[in-house]
Amino acid sequence: MIPVLPVDPTPLAYLALLGWPWLALLLFLRLPPAAATVCVILGGELLLPELLSFDFPGIPPLDRTSISCLSALLGCLLLHHGRLRRPLPGTGIEALALVLVAGSFLTAVTNRDLVLVGGAVVPGMSLYDGLSSAAGILITVWVPFFLGRALFRRPEDLRTLFGLLVAAMLAYSPLVLFELRMSPQLHRLVYGYHQHEFFQTVRGGGWRPMVFTTHGLTLAQFVFFAAAAAVGLWRVRARAMGLPSGAAGAYLSLLLVALKSLAAALYGALVLPLIALLRPAWQLRLAALLALAVLAYPLLRGGDAFPTGALLEAASRVSVERRQSLEFRFQNEELLLAHARERLWLGWGTFGRHRVRDPLTGEDTSVTDGYWIIALSSQGILGLVATFGLLLAPILAANLAVRRWRSRDRLLVAVLAWLVAISGVNLLPNADFSPFVLLLGGALAGVCEASRAASARRSRRSLAE
Repeated sequence: MIPVLPVDPTPLAYLALLGWPWLALLLFLRLPPAAATVCVILGGELLLPELLSFDFPGIPPLDRTSISCLSALLGCLLLHHGRLRRPLPGTGIEALALVLVAGSFLTAVTNRDLVLVGGAVVPGMSLYDGLSSAAGILITVWVPFFLGRALFRRPEDLRTLFGLLVAAMLAYSPLVLFELRMSPQLHRLVYGYHQHEFFQTVRGGGWRPMVFTTHGLTLAQFVFFAAAAAVGLWRVRARAMGLPSGAAGAYLSLLLVALKSLAAALYGALVLPLIALLRPAWQLRLAALLALAVLAYPLLRGGDAFPTGALLEAASRVSVERRQSLEFRFQNEELLLAHARERLWLGWGTFGRHRVRDPLTGEDTSVTDGYWIIALSSQGILGLVATFGLLLAPILAANLAVRRWRSRDRLLVAVLAWLVAISGVNLLPNADFSPFVLLLGGALAGVCEASRAASARRSRRSLAE
């Protein structure tokens, strides 16, 4: 759950948001569209102020996520619109984004009633609220996925993606090291306020940096992405924007451990050796199994078939704190699941209607950590399946297309599949569904789709001959 924190932004915070579209335009003038898109969306995640938005009537709030996505889309439309014509928008896997949009209207229609709990009155939704939700989905979900699908069509394009990701995190690392030593203060010093509860940055007798990201866990995920990308580039003997990828991978792996995020460190310990040693086809199979496990988790939790007891026992061997944290998450999931079952297919919608309240006081008593339970309780089964299907289905498509690529190309695709699969895993305990993750999913879909189209063209030529 992202808390509501006091915000007293500096003028620079507003200038950063207002100036980002102009910086994006400059990047699109100087760089190829794929590289510019990565810089705009990833840069927005790493540099722009959190918890700040322009809230104009009639449109969704313009925060750093929506501003980054719209800036990338406008840059492509103004300067590289020809690159957006290849995949027909809303076709293939991308149709799930349209399902999400339609579902937001249906959710609004079925949630027009007031919710009365104790002394709390939660308003019903209007069609205007449905329109606002649909617009938000189009901007923050469809746009990054579509741009990834449209701009990344060849495995060679992934070298650009990985190189930029590695270079960005190497450039970012001095800020990370500063906060490791001095505590997470940069967002406050630059933008005037902390972006998250400060007590959550204390870990293991030291600090867990955030820099300008949403949370320390988010920063650790980006460092893991960059470390995996560097190892993949090293495996295919490619440099990362002119930098030695092997040395970059080693440095970023050490930085990942220093961030004190157990989950991200485990991802690195599991995935990085597999990228370095295992054949790409097997990597894709394992990533697909991981994606299927993510898709199965809500079903198992809903049917009370997930082995929560065994996981709690394993967590207790790490530390009492880990067990308590995991147990707290499971307890809140069970409360939210019970509430979600009352409107299972389309969810409870917005205004906090999906949250659990005290029956006497009406006070909000729920903690929504995992994105999956937020999607299920607010958007129902329709929204949950569409969201996770949009992200993870390209991994399954990559397994079907693996034989169409050369060995080195397969490795790059496998690395991208790992990044998308781990992103899906991370959405089970955490709620940070960033547009960069959707860009990665769209890039994987685009590469698979282009390989399928190329194979079909070759088949038609051979038949014609």
